[in-house]
Amino acid sequence: MPGVTGRHRPRCPEGIDVDPARAPTRRQVSGGGEPAAPLTLTSRAACAAAVALGFVAGSVPVAHAVQGDPATGAASAATVKINVGEVRACSGALLNESWVITAKACFADTPGAAVVDGTPKQVTTATVGRADLSGSAGHVLRVERLVVHPERDVVLARLASPVTGVAAVAVATDAPVAGEKLTVTGYGRTSTQWVPDTAHAATFTVETVGTGTLDIQADEPGSTICKGDGGGPALRTGASGTLELVAIHHTAHQGGCLGQTASAQGATETRVDDIRTWITWNATLTQKTPVGHVDAVVPDRGQVTIRGWAWDPDTSAPINVHIYIDGVGAAVRADLDRPDIGASQGTAPARGFTYTRTLADGDHTACVYGINVGTGSNPVLGCYDFSINTKAPIGVIEAVVHETGQVSISGWAWDPDTPAPTDVHIYIDGVGVAVRADRDRPDVAASHGTTPTRGYSHTRALAPGEHTACVYAINIGPGDNTVLGCRTFSVDTRPPVGAVDGVSVRNGQVSISGWAWDPDTSAPTDVHIYIDGVGVAVRADQNRPDVAAAFGTAPTRGYSHTRAVSPGSHTACIYAINIGRGDNTVLGCRTFSG
Repeated sequence: MPGVTGRHRPRCPEGIDVDPARAPTRRQVSGGGEPAAPLTLTSRAACAAAVALGFVAGSVPVAHAVQGDPATGAASAATVKINVGEVRACSGALLNESWVITAKACFADTPGAAVVDGTPKQVTTATVGRADLSGSAGHVLRVERLVVHPERDVVLARLASPVTGVAAVAVATDAPVAGEKLTVTGYGRTSTQWVPDTAHAATFTVETVGTGTLDIQADEPGSTICKGDGGGPALRTGASGTLELVAIHHTAHQGGCLGQTASAQGATETRVDDIRTWITWNATLTQKTPVGHVDAVVPDRGQVTIRGWAWDPDTSAPINVHIYIDGVGAAVRADLDRPDIGASQGTAPARGFTYTRTLADGDHTACVYGINVGTGSNPVLGCYDFSINTKAPIGVIEAVVHETGQVSISGWAWDPDTPAPTDVHIYIDGVGVAVRADRDRPDVAASHGTTPTRGYSHTRALAPGEHTACVYAINIGPGDNTVLGCRTFSVDTRPPVGAVDGVSVRNGQVSISGWAWDPDTSAPTDVHIYIDGVGVAVRADQNRPDVAAAFGTAPTRGYSHTRAVSPGSHTACIYAINIGRGDNTVLGCRTFSG
């Protein structure tokens, strides 16, 4: 990387002091901003101090600049003069009406010192749209906020109020290439002036392109990058004639600059084309207050988990979220992957947060705040009341179905103190079994605002006889379990019931119909029909909603049978076939004529 080494660092030449009468003075701020703070060197000691803050190979430079012809047109408009208090001056480029890009090192107290996001340590002003600093055109505005790139010598500076009437420069989308011509500009010193009143421009050629940097060389003798040009733009002229920002000034040999003895005119620039997305995320945002949402507050087994997302449009970096539970706060970082928020908000996906805390049993309140970056308030994303281990579980027994030799019990259960499925204990004749209410029940989820895993079912083989089942939803934490209900039922003991509704003869055929139901099963019942001793088996599986309504059973309880008969008298007997032990039920016998 080209630069001035420590052993070749030039000394301030004898007898070169700035005439105080010619030194820049404070100027009235355009548009009601702060006064400019130009760099003034009024003695040989001050001059020596400024030289010592020059570009040094292997260290992060402070502000530096370009000797060449006065900048004109779009190049002049894009170039910004930056004054950091009374101690440093550098150059920059106008990105849009509210943001300027420049070198991070311009704001370092000492070479290599850290620069952080937020309000500049020194009162900083930016002169925009004023080609001649001795004039009154354009604007002089306070820089109210810095956004620092985590790796590059790049900082974005937000202006206290928007600039009007000055054309900005777009960030290049294509990488620079060797041999490409770039226009470099800046307000730095020249060969004859410590603090010129006019930005200067020169043409440089790209020699090599590296990762994050590029080396450039002046096309003409006397063109060089000097102190005060640091952070100034290297511009490409596009096919349509518009300017694109390719890089900003980083380090230089400073050959020919006032107070320097070096002759080399090369420089190293910091590329910006490959961090265009980062620049766009930060320098095109105008909203100053964080936004976000609390997606869920989930109490579960002695603790609560709070999830959501937050984003401050003033930065591309994740922001802090402060979560206060019963007045006790914790800071978490909203840096979890949320591609849905990235897509909907047009930002980076690292916007999600989650936080879990163990709590005592009882009622609690949580309030969540998005922490603002820079000036502005911290908005409340939401406050929520919840309970830990205090609510009893709820649920129902929906069905007790006794089949041949077994019973099936089903229903749903939910403990509002946990999102997890609830344990259900089922006791039949005092013998218990634990099951999980984890079957899919979207109807319960919809009606109670919970997850759908709330259903339970249990089947057990039983001996014939009377039985009693009691079902309990098991509470999470202190408190009683909930009795969902007790049911008494019989297995293989009740005979089927039914009726013969009609026996009719027509055209030599007899039709017999009715219904039958065995209370020991939910399945249709077999019916045997004997006519003059000749039997046939049919299923009572025809639709009989009247029977279902009367007996609280399924509607598939009807039967019918048609058979050809000879003329004369006949007898039909109908039997409902019992499930399990016990006798079949005679539904009736009928005599009829064929």
